[in-house]
Amino acid sequence: MHPTAWAYGIALAETGIAFALLLGLARKLTYIGGAIYSLTIWSAAEGLGRTSGVATDIGTAIIYALLFLALVALDARGKGTRPYSLDAVIERRLPWWRRLAEVRR
Repeated sequence: MHPTAWAYGIALAETGIAFALLLGLARKLTYIGGAIYSLTIWSAAEGLGRTSGVATDIGTAIIYALLFLALVALDARGKGTRPYSLDAVIERRLPWWRRLAEVRR
């Protein structure tokens, strides 16, 4: 695959995650997908935080992965759908959407 295609693919993935976070769309799927994406970036592009023999700067992607996992945990503690998210609007019409949006306890 060409480097340009990879760059566009990564830009699309990051833009999709950003829009989903801002709109509150498929929150559970977004949080888990964002954590996996961040761990992938951290392990591949950032080399697990190693720039030389000693890791003094672990990089930002691991922090983002931890933040996404914290969002999953916080959402699991919440009660029902967030009223100002796009998920709330979608769930009124499509009850099965709850599986993508809500984290069950």
